[in-house]
Amino acid sequence: MISLLYIAAGGALGAVSRWGFMNWVASITKVAFPYGTLMANVLGSFAMGLLIAYFLKNAALSNDLKLFLTVGFLGSFTTFSTFSMDALSLYSRGDVMGAAAYICTSVVLSLGAVMLGTYLIWKETL
Repeated sequence: MISLLYIAAGGALGAVSRWGFMNWVASITKVAFPYGTLMANVLGSFAMGLLIAYFLKNAALSNDLKLFLTVGFLGSFTTFSTFSMDALSLYSRGDVMGAAAYICTSVVLSLGAVMLGTYLIWKETL
């Protein structure tokens, strides 16, 4: 149960940090392109890689701290860090085709799902 509290706390901080970061980037770029999201995803994926490698070298760290930082904070700061970690994990195990299939399937199905959800709402207003 305590692990859930660590994840929730990390998630709250990650979500607020992402909102602030995206607004900060938007105030600098002043364009419609989602640079804030792109940068949050890349930065978060980089941070996920650093943390995972660090955790592997420092196994004595508490599991709750790991959950707070990865599942909680980075999971809500980014939309991409866990996806990236899962793809790398498949690739690292030698499952290159599985990694490629996971990447392509995730992108295609996620885009399709958002399009379907949007359509289902918008069709009611047309």
